[in-house]
Amino acid sequence: MARTLLIPTDFSIESLWLLKEALRPVQIGKVSIILLHCVYTSDSIVELLFFSRKELVDKLINEDFRDACKILRRKYTHHIESLRIEIFSGNTQRAFKDFLLANHIDEILLPHPFGLKNVHRDSFSPEPFIRNCHAVVTEVAWQPSEDIPEKNKLAAIFLL
Repeated sequence: MARTLLIPTDFSIESLWLLKEALRPVQIGKVSIILLHCVYTSDSIVELLFFSRKELVDKLINEDFRDACKILRRKYTHHIESLRIEIFSGNTQRAFKDFLLANHIDEILLPHPFGLKNVHRDSFSPEPFIRNCHAVVTEVAWQPSEDIPEKNKLAAIFLL
């Protein structure tokens, strides 16, 4: 059975470097990867009635991020059993724990220092929930670079 890894993302190509780091030590076996983004739900009944996680993800993801995910899937096809994106919209530690249990999370990769951006007006950081959960958390050294254009970051995925 494949290990399941949870990796927070802000839908930037740079955040996929954590995915690369997760796959580096994998020699035998497969991993299932869940890319996590956290968004507060609205208080508006109308917005809740028409809320769709799929539409939100489609709105947040740009074409370069999609391409980078495809490249990584092809490059690590023998290691990646599945790669999916999940939106967490809970606001309690218990809700996060239930999310981890429901998705059978074995390990969480956390960038250090935490530098993911809020890409939506209702986005929030999962770091406090991750730090307070009892799952295995692996901190990965990560320094986001501000000066490289996103297109060059996509090209760097080929070098992984």
